[in-house]
Amino acid sequence: MKNAILIALFILLPSSFIFAKQETKVLVYYFKNISGDDSYSDMMYKLPICIYTNIKEKIPDKQFTLIDGEGLKNYRTDSPYELWESDLLLNIALLRGIHEVIFGQFYVENGRPVVLGKVFYIESGLIIAIGEGQKEYNDQLRAVEKLSVEEIMDYDIEEKEQVYNPEIKRFIKTEVLEVHNNVSVSGGIVVPVGDWIENFDTGISGELFYNLFPKIEVFPLGFGLSTGFVYISRNADESHKETELTVLPVGVLVRYLFSIKGFLNAVTIDLGGGMGVSTLAIEDEPYRSIDPYIKVGVSLILNPLKDHYLSLKFGYMNIAYMDTPLSSLIGEMGVIFHF
Repeated sequence: MKNAILIALFILLPSSFIFAKQETKVLVYYFKNISGDDSYSDMMYKLPICIYTNIKEKIPDKQFTLIDGEGLKNYRTDSPYELWESDLLLNIALLRGIHEVIFGQFYVENGRPVVLGKVFYIESGLIIAIGEGQKEYNDQLRAVEKLSVEEIMDYDIEEKEQVYNPEIKRFIKTEVLEVHNNVSVSGGIVVPVGDWIENFDTGISGELFYNLFPKIEVFPLGFGLSTGFVYISRNADESHKETELTVLPVGVLVRYLFSIKGFLNAVTIDLGGGMGVSTLAIEDEPYRSIDPYIKVGVSLILNPLKDHYLSLKFGYMNIAYMDTPLSSLIGEMGVIFHF
């Protein structure tokens, strides 16, 4: 009899753990700002913090986790990728064994948020609006709507809280989508080197560059068309006549982009080449030729303001001018226009 009881316990106890109800894991995710006012952008994360803080106390039989704020650092309102796409939410949830994801949208009316919440049920794939169809979390969201924007902005994460950072940027196949098409205009100085350094002074240069980044998922390689000018000169002296050299290059350029984000938005490596119309004017008498050139450089893409980009470029240019190739170092600063 005693052995029978032990055998029964041996069978039943493990099975009780197997068939015990698994605790539901719920992720409180970002809420999208649809107010049209970027001044409420910080609420995309402050609102989840507020919801998470209140909901975990009201519904203790579920395990709530708060999303980390890292994903919003790479997000811009003009980005072509969405942080709220179902495929992205699914990947984020599966990595952590999440069963439900609370997310949605909000706008501000009379100083208070209007919250349009949803629940993504990972196992079934259903997305149901919180409210009429999903009432379990409705009271908590309606309570948040009674708070002012200022009160919500005062919410913060306590040190003891465990937040989930899925490193969202690794799920975005092409992080440089926001710079797929742009035009940059830059200008700076050109310093002759080699055989030309003794005879010509530092000159000026400029570049107009159209850049296209195709939607390549493997690496951010861009292609573009480039034109501009290079101008150097020397004054007349006892051994030289007054001379000016102007080169109008037209060519193609290949650009590899290392995305960084933040103030230093990216670093690019550029390789270009083409043909240039060279005009050498000696005491106003012009001599023209068409010469090939190559141009290499490194550019720092700066993002001082949300939708404004600047570039600092340092490079080398070689123009195969007749029998005496012109080598020069170039430093340029420019503005990038996105469209």
